[in-house]
Amino acid sequence: MLIKEGWESLAPTGSGIIDQRQMQLGIWSFGLYYMNLQVDEIFFNIGLKPGEHMDKKIFLEFLANFDKVQPSATMNRRFSDNPPSHQLEAVMRWGHILTFIMGILILSMLSRSFDSYSGSLGECHL
Repeated sequence: MLIKEGWESLAPTGSGIIDQRQMQLGIWSFGLYYMNLQVDEIFFNIGLKPGEHMDKKIFLEFLANFDKVQPSATMNRRFSDNPPSHQLEAVMRWGHILTFIMGILILSMLSRSFDSYSGSLGECHL
């Protein structure tokens, strides 16, 4: 059952083959967010040449030897290669920092305008 689900999530078109892009998008549903280079490394570790596709037999070999064909870890991940929770965290973190800086700038500009306004009121005689 699990093998059938895995195959259907990686080869949704029913073509019987999986290319690198289908593999990358399909394994996202299993919580594995690999970069393009890492997916290429998986295909290389299985024994496929660049541009070759994975059929069901090779897919079963991939599952049987999953620990051996896993790609090496990388530190240079693009934003879109991260899980959605990490993407949201990065957006919120930068958004918070930028909002804080903008708030400080606005408050400093307002304080300057109030200083010049209060100075002109002090000279007014009734």
